[in-house]
Amino acid sequence: MILLLREIAKEKRITHWDIAIKTGIERAYITHIFNLKNKPRIDIVFKIASAVGVNISVKIRDGEKLDFNKLLQEARKNMK
Repeated sequence: MILLLREIAKEKRITHWDIAIKTGIERAYITHIFNLKNKPRIDIVFKIASAVGVNISVKIRDGEKLDFNKLLQEARKNMK
């Protein structure tokens, strides 16, 4: 998910500073997240997604496992 958000930010020319201002998250932490040096909590991922203009919604049914590869494919498809 982070790699996808990083690519979207790059395509939209949204800087780490822009994301920091919109989210209130330190720019250095955002850089670490995008460079895969930190694993952010899910609420941080949602904030970053919102800052780059991506709406993340996940429906989970009881006992259902998340398939993140499938989620990424769907997110890419919805961007087109």
